Amino acid sequence: QRLWKKNAGGSSPATSDQPDRDYDTLMYATRTGGSARPLPGGIFPAANPRIRRGMADLMSCLNGDGSSALRANLTSATFNTSWSGADCFVTLMYGPPGLQNEDSAWNEQARGVCEICRFSSVTGRSKGKSVTVGNDSEDEQGVIRDDLWLSIDESKIARVSLCEPRGERSASTRVECIRYRKPATAFQHPNAGVMLTSLQWILNTVFRMSNRLKRRLTLLEMYNGLGAHTIPLAQCGFLSRIVAVELDERLVRACRHNVELNGCTNVEVYKGDAAEWAKRALGRDECCFDVLLVDPPRDGLTEEVCKMAAEGKSFGHMIYISCGRRALLRDLESLCSAFDVADIAVIDLFPGTDAVETLIHLTRR
Repeated sequence: QRLWKKNAGGSSPATSDQPDRDYDTLMYATRTGGSARPLPGGIFPAANPRIRRGMADLMSCLNGDGSSALRANLTSATFNTSWSGADCFVTLMYGPPGLQNEDSAWNEQARGVCEICRFSSVTGRSKGKSVTVGNDSEDEQGVIRDDLWLSIDESKIARVSLCEPRGERSASTRVECIRYRKPATAFQHPNAGVMLTSLQWILNTVFRMSNRLKRRLTLLEMYNGLGAHTIPLAQCGFLSRIVAVELDERLVRACRHNVELNGCTNVEVYKGDAAEWAKRALGRDECCFDVLLVDPPRDGLTEEVCKMAAEGKSFGHMIYISCGRRALLRDLESLCSAFDVADIAVIDLFPGTDAVETLIHLTRR
């Protein structure tokens, strides 16, 4: 959330060239159409309860006594929680001149905020500088710990939940606990409920493919992130091999750690740019996978990935997960020269906004 200053002369965005006067009151603001506007009541309804509570607690600390080091040149704050809400991580962003190398006052005040607000950690960031203080051990600082439970009935479907399934299980039901360790400062799905719904849809789509072909499948996953989809897909039993490609080094390390943590022996994780990987794979005729799974950023797929999908004849199926509607429409115009839409699901990403997550299953003509 961007920060806004309210003072005797009115309100304005909090920027580093504005001195933080004693009578300034900080507020949260949202950016719409390139301009920032104060958030009514300081409440962001689309956030989960832990983030809403954390936002209120942090603002109370920032506007209280003894927070001058935290406030100086502060421009925005981001909040990240575990799916359960048990862990909450805060990042404070600073404009020039940014954080100082030996700012003991900032460290002391940030530790105080961690204690009062019960944050797992507070990170201060400015150009070329990052400082983290927190309540976790040094090895666990900035690491979100999450689990989910996967129930698979070989004759029916897969179910995903944050809690261990209770009640009687049939003899054909297998239950797996999936464990994640995620860097709090790297990208991950912002809505746990949507993540679980999407994952269940993906698993059952892959189950139907495998059941129809009566064999286990091979899958190429691009933009795999920290392995949120990769690990359950590896554990579900429907896939014999997964090759995962991700550009962000932090996410690559996290995915490899999660693969090892969950004992996945059928996953290979590579660091690489999706466009370069697609060009190289198509040129070497290395598109030998049954399924292509893509979960690109809002800007959608590159031309190279679309070309690989369309011309890589072994891809009998494609699953496209999109958070950018315009990019999805553009990409479908290219992909539908080789694929038909077999199934589609649209999920409300943030209630009260126009953001949705779209999942599409494409089959080759």
